[in-house]
Amino acid sequence: MKTIIYLLLLAVLFLSCDPMMSISYTIKNNTQQELKIKFNGADSDSVLPVGINQSIVVRSFDKYGKTKYYDCCLCEVNLSPIDGYISDSSKVLTKNYTEENNWILNKKKRKVECIFEVNDVDLE
Repeated sequence: MKTIIYLLLLAVLFLSCDPMMSISYTIKNNTQQELKIKFNGADSDSVLPVGINQSIVVRSFDKYGKTKYYDCCLCEVNLSPIDGYISDSSKVLTKNYTEENNWILNKKKRKVECIFEVNDVDLE
Protein backbone atom coordinates (compact mmCIF):
# COMPACT_ATOMS: atom_id res chain seq x y z
CA MET A 1 0.00 0.00 0.00
CA LYS A 2 2.83 2.43 0.87
CA THR A 3 4.48 1.64 -2.45
CA ILE A 4 1.34 2.62 -4.34
CA ILE A 5 1.09 5.89 -2.40
CA TYR A 6 4.76 6.71 -3.12
CA LEU A 7 4.29 5.94 -6.81
CA LEU A 8 1.21 8.16 -6.95
CA LEU A 9 3.09 10.98 -5.24
CA LEU A 10 5.98 10.63 -7.69
CA ALA A 11 3.57 10.64 -10.62
CA VAL A 12 1.91 13.84 -9.35
CA LEU A 13 5.33 15.43 -8.85
CA PHE A 14 6.48 14.60 -12.39
CA LEU A 15 3.22 15.67 -13.99
CA SER A 16 3.23 19.03 -12.21
CA CYS A 17 6.68 20.02 -13.50
CA ASP A 18 6.95 22.49 -16.36
CA PRO A 19 8.05 20.90 -19.63
CA MET A 20 11.37 21.69 -21.28
CA MET A 21 11.21 24.14 -24.18
CA SER A 22 13.78 25.06 -26.79
CA ILE A 23 14.48 28.74 -27.50
CA SER A 24 16.43 30.02 -30.50
CA TYR A 25 17.45 33.43 -31.85
CA THR A 26 17.75 33.60 -35.63
CA ILE A 27 18.94 36.30 -38.02
CA LYS A 28 17.29 36.00 -41.42
CA ASN A 29 18.77 37.70 -44.47
CA ASN A 30 16.00 38.82 -46.83
CA THR A 31 18.33 41.08 -48.81
CA GLN A 32 19.72 40.56 -52.32
CA GLN A 33 23.30 40.43 -51.02
CA GLU A 34 25.33 38.29 -48.65
CA LEU A 35 25.23 39.76 -45.17
CA LYS A 36 28.07 39.59 -42.65
CA ILE A 37 27.13 39.59 -38.99
CA LYS A 38 29.89 40.65 -36.60
CA PHE A 39 29.54 39.83 -32.91
CA ASN A 40 31.59 42.12 -30.70
CA GLY A 41 32.40 39.96 -27.69
CA ALA A 42 34.45 40.76 -24.61
CA ASP A 43 37.17 38.26 -25.50
CA SER A 44 37.05 38.17 -29.30
CA ASP A 45 35.02 39.14 -32.32
CA SER A 46 33.35 36.70 -34.70
CA VAL A 47 32.07 37.29 -38.22
CA LEU A 48 29.41 34.99 -39.64
CA PRO A 49 28.22 35.14 -43.25
CA VAL A 50 24.49 34.89 -43.94
CA GLY A 51 23.72 34.14 -47.58
CA ILE A 52 20.89 35.57 -49.64
CA ASN A 53 17.54 34.33 -48.28
CA GLN A 54 19.39 32.31 -45.62
CA SER A 55 19.13 32.27 -41.84
CA ILE A 56 21.60 31.67 -39.04
CA VAL A 57 20.90 30.75 -35.42
CA VAL A 58 22.98 33.04 -33.22
CA ARG A 59 21.87 31.68 -29.86
CA SER A 60 19.86 28.74 -28.60
CA PHE A 61 19.17 27.15 -25.26
CA ASP A 62 16.67 25.00 -23.40
CA LYS A 63 14.76 25.96 -20.29
CA TYR A 64 11.84 24.79 -18.23
CA GLY A 65 8.55 26.54 -18.82
CA LYS A 66 5.56 26.75 -21.07
CA THR A 67 5.78 28.53 -24.40
CA LYS A 68 2.44 30.28 -23.84
CA TYR A 69 4.12 32.38 -21.11
CA TYR A 70 7.09 33.34 -23.30
CA ASP A 71 6.04 36.63 -24.87
CA CYS A 72 9.20 38.71 -25.10
CA CYS A 73 12.28 37.84 -27.17
CA LEU A 74 14.73 40.15 -25.39
CA CYS A 75 13.46 39.78 -21.81
CA GLU A 76 15.54 36.75 -20.90
CA VAL A 77 18.65 37.05 -23.02
CA ASN A 78 21.36 39.64 -23.50
CA LEU A 79 22.74 39.31 -27.03
CA SER A 80 26.32 40.34 -27.69
CA PRO A 81 26.70 43.61 -29.59
CA ILE A 82 25.98 42.92 -33.26
CA ASP A 83 27.11 44.82 -36.35
CA GLY A 84 25.75 43.83 -39.72
CA TYR A 85 27.19 44.83 -43.06
CA ILE A 86 27.38 43.80 -46.69
CA SER A 87 30.48 41.83 -47.70
CA ASP A 88 32.06 44.77 -49.54
CA SER A 89 31.24 47.08 -46.55
CA SER A 90 29.32 49.44 -48.82
CA LYS A 91 26.25 49.27 -46.57
CA VAL A 92 25.70 48.72 -42.86
CA LEU A 93 22.75 47.49 -40.85
CA THR A 94 20.64 50.33 -39.47
CA LYS A 95 17.82 48.27 -37.96
CA ASN A 96 18.18 48.12 -34.17
CA TYR A 97 18.35 44.54 -32.86
CA THR A 98 17.90 45.75 -29.25
CA GLU A 99 14.31 46.88 -29.89
CA GLU A 100 11.76 44.21 -29.04
CA ASN A 101 9.39 45.23 -31.86
CA ASN A 102 12.10 44.37 -34.43
CA TRP A 103 11.88 40.67 -33.48
CA ILE A 104 9.27 38.19 -34.69
CA LEU A 105 8.16 35.74 -32.01
CA ASN A 106 7.07 32.27 -33.20
CA LYS A 107 5.77 29.82 -30.62
CA LYS A 108 5.02 26.15 -31.11
CA LYS A 109 4.27 23.45 -28.58
CA ARG A 110 7.75 23.19 -27.04
CA LYS A 111 9.71 25.57 -29.26
CA VAL A 112 10.14 29.34 -29.25
CA GLU A 113 11.89 31.06 -32.14
CA CYS A 114 12.82 34.74 -32.15
CA ILE A 115 13.62 36.00 -35.65
CA PHE A 116 15.38 39.22 -36.61
CA GLU A 117 14.74 39.82 -40.31
CA VAL A 118 17.09 42.00 -42.32
CA ASN A 119 15.58 43.53 -45.47
CA ASP A 120 17.14 45.75 -48.11
CA VAL A 121 15.60 48.85 -46.48
CA ASP A 122 17.45 48.00 -43.22
CA LEU A 123 20.83 48.63 -44.87
CA GLU A 124 22.30 52.04 -45.67
